[in-house]
Amino acid sequence: MKFSISTAAFAVSCFLVDSVSASYFNSCTPSNPGWWDNANPKHFYLVAECKTTTGAIKKTKLDLSKCIANDNGFMVARANGGFHGSCSGMYIESGRILTASCRNNDGVYLAVQRLSLEPFVSNQNGVLSCFGIPAVDW
Repeated sequence: MKFSISTAAFAVSCFLVDSVSASYFNSCTPSNPGWWDNANPKHFYLVAECKTTTGAIKKTKLDLSKCIANDNGFMVARANGGFHGSCSGMYIESGRILTASCRNNDGVYLAVQRLSLEPFVSNQNGVLSCFGIPAVDW
């Protein structure tokens, strides 16, 4: 199999596009340590400015209640998890780690838990996303 310079350039350009569309932490800058919607307190957002595949910047907010569940006091990545209703003290460290204390099945709040957002939050052409659920414009 022969590779030409144009084939190699195409492969590299595909890799770059994929990296912008897939990696949140390499192509986005978090705006804050998490944001509450006072009008609708059942939402806790990750807000970030992300690069599109053309290099433009978009600012979106991702409702983390659509990405995380409370499993007997432990935060787990899960589509439409709704963790917010049974966890408190949410905070995002360095744009990468969500911390919170969550109630177990007995109603007791456990010690503060930490959950990395890296495995399931992505940048889809400038829009934050988890499990295919897109963020909304800020």
